[in-house]
Amino acid sequence: MSEKATWRSGDETAALVGRLCAVSRRLHQILGASALRASSSAASIAFDEWSLEHAFHAELLFERLPRRAGVDPEALVELGALGGALELLEELGSGGDDVGLGAG
Repeated sequence: MSEKATWRSGDETAALVGRLCAVSRRLHQILGASALRASSSAASIAFDEWSLEHAFHAELLFERLPRRAGVDPEALVELGALGGALELLEELGSGGDDVGLGAG
């Protein structure tokens, strides 16, 4: 039994890709800052690698946003409802909780 595919409009797809780009950008910032505060060199290296991976993904996603007259691609890059979850991750990272941030 297969489910029927749901199709998104161009605007819906652009909003989704913009949200994914925003999340990757934010994770890059959170993990990069956590790499500087990590309590061990292993955690620092792991956070730095993850940070760079998210930066790369954010660039790729931004390049796939639509380029249309009157539409600023940067305006599509917003966290939306995911902002709260990322704030929690940032709190874990800023408190020096390497395990909590890694598990989050």
